[in-house]
Amino acid sequence: MTTTVINHIHETTTATTTTSQTQSPPSPTTTPPHHHKQPPPRDHHCNHHH
Repeated sequence: MTTTVINHIHETTTATTTTSQTQSPPSPTTTPPHHHKQPPPRDHHCNHHH
């Protein structure tokens, strides 16, 4: 049981770390902030409401 749990955690941590360190900082970090900081989304919403 302990071996299975450790193996599972190890596999999950490795996959998450690799994906997070490879596809997390470069993409998500650059996309959310940019999208959130950009005024087009808000302008679009305002224009649509108007």
